[in-house]
Amino acid sequence: MIALTDNFAVTPDDLLRQHLLILGATGSGKSTSAVTILHDLMMQNQTTIIIDPTGEYTNLPHAVVAKLGYNAFIDYEQLTGAEIAQIFGVTEAVATEKVVDAWQSLKIQKNVVRQSGVYQKVNRPWATFEADAQRLYDYPQPADMHLLPEQLQQEFAVPTDDFDLIGQTIDQAGFRTLLPLIRRIKSQTSQPAFQQLFNLPSRKKIATVGMRTDVMYLMRLFSSQRSEQKILVIDLSELADNLGLGKVVVSLLMTALLRIKQTGTQ
Repeated sequence: MIALTDNFAVTPDDLLRQHLLILGATGSGKSTSAVTILHDLMMQNQTTIIIDPTGEYTNLPHAVVAKLGYNAFIDYEQLTGAEIAQIFGVTEAVATEKVVDAWQSLKIQKNVVRQSGVYQKVNRPWATFEADAQRLYDYPQPADMHLLPEQLQQEFAVPTDDFDLIGQTIDQAGFRTLLPLIRRIKSQTSQPAFQQLFNLPSRKKIATVGMRTDVMYLMRLFSSQRSEQKILVIDLSELADNLGLGKVVVSLLMTALLRIKQTGTQ
């Protein structure tokens, strides 16, 4: 224990070698303590990335501010099928699997079949699908997220008497279990704020701020370069009214940072 009257000093390496939690009542100095730590890290060219849910840290000196939904976005093209499911609030394993399969099918339709619309699974042989899936390369052209509801219906294709086919009819009863999800997808993908956040192509003209940046790129940049006394602040205040989506976005950002740490050389 350290007495309140004692001075306390610690090196940045010792401070950040483990997790750090700052607790205190309102007005007790939590933000001041955090800003003091951030300032000292910046002066020593330590890379600092702040995920800021309220915009509290956007006025820090030397801060590079990426405001999601405004001048920064999460590129939906780089998300996995499981992350797409997460965005739309899917928690059940079966529904997640259907979204993952539908996202893969749309990528195949775009990049392998190279035609518009959905990837038809009714009356398609399994062998044809497996060959198409093997031809899908690592960095495909983006699929159309607006087609996800229609593609999900194709994922309920079931055979009746020819088991060499993926399906001969649609399991309508099974598909109806996803109708709440279908409505949620259609509602969210039609909203300009959602389109701005995930850089979705819009069917209506949206007012933009000019230069917009992929926030994942910024995180990779800050994690691989010397900070030169800069701090990256990822401002999530645009999501303040949607706590569910805000939680998902934080999860996506933290997962991306973990991947950067695992694969980076710095």
